[in-house]
Formats: sequence, structure tokens, C-alpha cells
Amino acid sequence: MEKNSVYTKKFALDFVENGEEALLIQKPGLLPENINYFMLIKDVLVLSIPALIELGLTQLTSMVDLMMVGKLGTWALSAVGLATHPRLLLMMTVTSLNYGTTALIARYKGAGMYERANRVMHQALRVTVLLSVVSSVIGYLFAEDMIRLMGGYK
Repeated sequence: MEKNSVYTKKFALDFVENGEEALLIQKPGLLPENINYFMLIKDVLVLSIPALIELGLTQLTSMVDLMMVGKLGTWALSAVGLATHPRLLLMMTVTSLNYGTTALIARYKGAGMYERANRVMHQALRVTVLLSVVSSVIGYLFAEDMIRLMGGYK
């Protein structure tokens, strides 16, 4: 069995010959003969399942936090609820950076530009660490103001 056999290909784009990717971008709606829409749907589902699991686990963490402090009283539930929103805002920012980084790295690796892919990864790691440190310092310095802004106390 040859290496490019149908049995060794897993994704729809594995069936596209080199150079045909530009054709797919230039003429939307046209697919090569050996690719159908069901293959593309399967590819999207396979690639999106890890992101769905990550989001589900994030929500599960918030639910567990609320369940753990639920017996302590309404003040404890309010505190966890108020602290969750800034955390989710920061997570949204970092997750967006990670998705963009993943797309850029995939594009560069697919084009064979491994040095650029490594550069993008290192830059994204630095930006994420810097953003985390800056937001932690801001959160620490302005925690009371943020809680007051969200209506935690007057």
C-alpha cells in the first residue's frame, strides 16, 4: 500500500494536492472531486472537540466552586460569583490569544516555515505571561474597586 493511499489519509485537506489550497480559497463553494462536505464537517468536529471539552471543564470548575461554598451562606455564593466574572474575562482574553496563535502556527507549519512558527509560539508565550502578570497586579491593586463596580458593596 503506497503512502498516499486513501486509507492513510485522515482529513479532507489530506486529499488536496500541493498548490490546490489556493484554488479552495479563491473559488469558495468548489471542492476537489475527492472531497465532499461531510468530510469537511467531520474535520471541523474532530478539530473542535478539544475546545468544547476545555470550555466544558471551565464551566464545571465554576459550578464546583459554587457547590463547595454553597453551604456557607449567601454571602459566600455572592463572593464566588463576583470573583468569577473578572477571571472569566481574563480567560477569554488568553483563550483568544491561544486560538489565534494556534491558527498562525498551523499556517506556518503547513507552509514549511518552522522557524516562523517557533517565533510565533515564543512571542505568544511572552505576551500571555506578560498579560497574566499585568492583570494580576492590576487585579490585586484594584480588587476592592472592581467588586464595588460590580455591586458587591457600597
